[in-house]
Amino acid sequence: MADTTVFDRLVAELSREERQKLLEKIRDDTYVPEVVFQEEDEEETGLEAGYGKPGLLERFILFLMALFSGRSRQEVRENWIFKRASKDLERHYPGIVDFQEGILLNDFYAALESFSRKFTIFSEPLHEITGSTKEEFYAFLAGLEMPDLQRELQEALVPLSEEGQLETDEPSNLKREIEFKMEDLLNTIEQSEHDRMYLNARKVAWVKAVTFFPFRTILAEFEASAERSGKICYLGKVMNQLTALADLIVSYPAVPAKAFFQALITYRYREDMQKEDFDYETKSQDFVTAAVEALDQFADFTRTIPLVQIIRLYKHNTAYFPRRSTGGEDWLMLLRQFWFNRLNDGYQYFLSRREMNALTQKAAAFLKQKSIASHARYRFDAWGYGITPRYEKSYAFLRGFYQNVFLPDINPTLKIVLIDGEFYKEQNREEFTEAYNQITQACDELISFDEQLTEQGERGKLIALVEKELITKPQRARKIAAILQVVDKDLGLKIAALLKHLELMEKVLKGIVYGEKGGRYDTLSNIGYLGKRSNVSFIVRLSGVHKKIETAVSLLRSFLDNEATERKEVQ
Repeated sequence: MADTTVFDRLVAELSREERQKLLEKIRDDTYVPEVVFQEEDEEETGLEAGYGKPGLLERFILFLMALFSGRSRQEVRENWIFKRASKDLERHYPGIVDFQEGILLNDFYAALESFSRKFTIFSEPLHEITGSTKEEFYAFLAGLEMPDLQRELQEALVPLSEEGQLETDEPSNLKREIEFKMEDLLNTIEQSEHDRMYLNARKVAWVKAVTFFPFRTILAEFEASAERSGKICYLGKVMNQLTALADLIVSYPAVPAKAFFQALITYRYREDMQKEDFDYETKSQDFVTAAVEALDQFADFTRTIPLVQIIRLYKHNTAYFPRRSTGGEDWLMLLRQFWFNRLNDGYQYFLSRREMNALTQKAAAFLKQKSIASHARYRFDAWGYGITPRYEKSYAFLRGFYQNVFLPDINPTLKIVLIDGEFYKEQNREEFTEAYNQITQACDELISFDEQLTEQGERGKLIALVEKELITKPQRARKIAAILQVVDKDLGLKIAALLKHLELMEKVLKGIVYGEKGGRYDTLSNIGYLGKRSNVSFIVRLSGVHKKIETAVSLLRSFLDNEATERKEVQ
């Protein structure tokens, strides 16, 4: 299959050495900011474990409060501890929260806004990691962590591209062998590699969850206050969202993630990488810098905003602790799905190549050739960049048809009909004449089309200029591919026109040889006199000409259909 998918482009355009070089530039300690969760609170079970016991005088006061209020001593004691804890928190984190009023203050708003804004650096690449692209992303990410596995999986698919395998009697057996080999490779991933990949997948899931968290829902509840500086928000309005955010915060996977960042960088700029002036190293370092700032801002948020304690105190629930989530458990399923989809696509392409191979052999026999020779400059990899022309086989067949069949076997007979044939219907005569003239003209144009790709030809000169440009090999390949796309379009129009008139000629000849007077395609009024003394032989020849054109039409249609299928399967 041609290298047309994002995965193939990235693997082709970033060598293993280049990827390793970039990974080495990404420092391990850059990606593990210090994050404060007050995790010890998760183990605490009582109020006094976190906030201390009241003194003797305080216990007496609490006793009196319970006595005169009618509330239980435990309830009064809890309220006293919560109030003291709330005041302590407000004193240590000024400008964040006011529990008496039940509001979040402007410093909370500022910290949350900065936290959410910084994470937008991840939104574009992460937004596109969905569906089949998600599978492709994880395959690329796995290739960074497990390059040997990626190489072995690619090698397992090689038989589908080997010419010798096209002759196999049971192609389904070949596919089954590859399936078993790929399954074995995926089932024997070492535990250390599995763990590294899982940590990367967790990082992907966590960063995606934070990036697309509905921060705006919380921020929108903040309004300017006449009594206080800046904006405030009532805790009750956003408690559900804050609880969800706390769940995310404590789920932070504090692990290095070099491969994760490089995969994100590469996906972020996967289209830009095809541009001539794109500086991958500079852009990637800029992305890393912004990503590190986002994680640092996240770490700063956890240090300056005691979110877990705020929720706990507001709810009067010391047993509260956010729920930890993981994510990324499906990475192996996605990786397997990617490679087996790739196998299925490759197998379909293999079958279409088998069909093309059989078609080519049939066409070669028709053209009285050992094989169909593609044009030296219009064939697969003619320029050394793995480019496949759209109409390689169709063009080669038509050139052989014109030179080996049309000129020696068909044209002499058609000329007799053109000059001496007397049609019952004027319309049939006009259609025969049009078809004959257009066929000969189109065939002449196809032969002259060869000159376009020579060094002196219009397209050949453009390609020669590209070859001399000081650009990278991938950039040169894309430029040459763009030139050949123009060639394909021009050639496609010529082939379509020729097919149209070959089909018309076949219908007219069928009417002459087999038709009846008064039919849509009528016979000739002097059919019994053409060829003079060898009239019987001429009618046989005319029947043979009809059969050859009918066969040529059928083969050309098959070539075009097969080429269209192959093109669809490799995209």
